[in-house]
Amino acid sequence: MSKGYGLVLTLLVLAAALFGAWYSTTRVSYFPQHLTHKTLKCEFAEEKLEILTDFHVEWFSQTLRSLNEKSISQEKLPNSQKNQIRFFLQPSFHNSLTVRVIHQDHGPAKLIAKKAPVRFDGRPGSNQIERFLTAEEEQGLEEVLTTTNLLSQPVGECHGGLDGNHWIIESRREDGSYRIVHRRSPLDGPVYDVGLYMLSLTGWDFAAYHLSENAALP
Repeated sequence: MSKGYGLVLTLLVLAAALFGAWYSTTRVSYFPQHLTHKTLKCEFAEEKLEILTDFHVEWFSQTLRSLNEKSISQEKLPNSQKNQIRFFLQPSFHNSLTVRVIHQDHGPAKLIAKKAPVRFDGRPGSNQIERFLTAEEEQGLEEVLTTTNLLSQPVGECHGGLDGNHWIIESRREDGSYRIVHRRSPLDGPVYDVGLYMLSLTGWDFAAYHLSENAALP
């Protein structure tokens, strides 16, 4: 091997290493690291189950990154924002979506909803909605958060299986506190009720997501 070829190869290896180090330190971190160490003792499992596995964290993070979503757990709220809440729906076989509501210091709350650009059937979908909530919609969200006591729910719960729809709700308050609640394919309960209400704010069709037969969007 010539010295010139060896030098080029060495430079390429160094460049790859530098890029890898840069990427690992600059890419967005969406979920607190300690969540991957939390476990649940479930009756159907011999060992404790992780609330969020490394696989889930990477899968969910890739989706949020592709939707150009911010990290609610890491980024500080601007002075103009009081708090924000995000519903993240990650299905196994359909397009993912996020519905984020940002409460401002002054004026109405802002809705930002994003959906992966291609639907499961291959047809293009409506990808993004950005608008202000009406007073009635904002009040409705506050009511469902209060009645379900969502932000006091456990982070995860025992639920077997691999496929399904992952429902994740994150909240960041103006005091800096962060909460996350994760459920797989819920058909009722606080995460389901809050998620369903936030879905209703988009006007999108969710028949493909196999919601409960009793579900009625507000």
